[in-house]
Amino acid sequence: MRALPQPPGDPDHRSADRFLLWLARTEWPSLTWASLVASAYYLCTILVSFVLGAALDAGLAEGGYGTLLYWFALIGLCAVGGAALTPLYERASCFNWYACAYRTMQVITRRSSRLGPTLTRRLPTGEVVAVGTDDIDRIGEVYERSNLFVSSVVAVLVVAFLMLTSHVTFGLIVLVAVPLIVVGMVPLLRPLNHRTHAHRDRQAELTTRATDLVAGLRVLRGVGGERST
Repeated sequence: MRALPQPPGDPDHRSADRFLLWLARTEWPSLTWASLVASAYYLCTILVSFVLGAALDAGLAEGGYGTLLYWFALIGLCAVGGAALTPLYERASCFNWYACAYRTMQVITRRSSRLGPTLTRRLPTGEVVAVGTDDIDRIGEVYERSNLFVSSVVAVLVVAFLMLTSHVTFGLIVLVAVPLIVVGMVPLLRPLNHRTHAHRDRQAELTTRATDLVAGLRVLRGVGGERST
């Protein structure tokens, strides 16, 4: 059992992309393990459907109980394998979230303590709060779901190979159509990304105003502006 949080290390803070790459290099063992587990999990789910189709094609009605038990054992083995990999898959994904989020939180806390009072002069209070809440959560989600990229590629290749062995046309459709669908979704992500950034900026602005209001009320109370009851 690995303990969290771990020593943060020296981040590459020249840009956001460099920082994310630094996190990936730092946590590459757990990211690789999560990708392998996720790939194995999806392979088991794919093989369940493949073996079931192969059993139907083999003609179970004419094979007797021996053939039925044989195919039942294969399907059960794939299903049990997928069920056994489920907790490993969930644990690996959650560990990546916590490891990357906690490491980012440690880096931010260390940097904030070094800046001291100058931090609020450089950034509004709401921006600091947004970094410590919304941004850290999103960074954790990126690495929590990073294993889906590798496992999805493996799943598409395996499905395409199995379909090519049974029907060449269907296999080619998978190999051509899936990349086209992914590329076609890229223009749709740009408006979503723009709206997400705008929402995050509005949240930071709202937090800044709420903090200023609370500070103003404290000043009024200090000078006797509170209504007496």
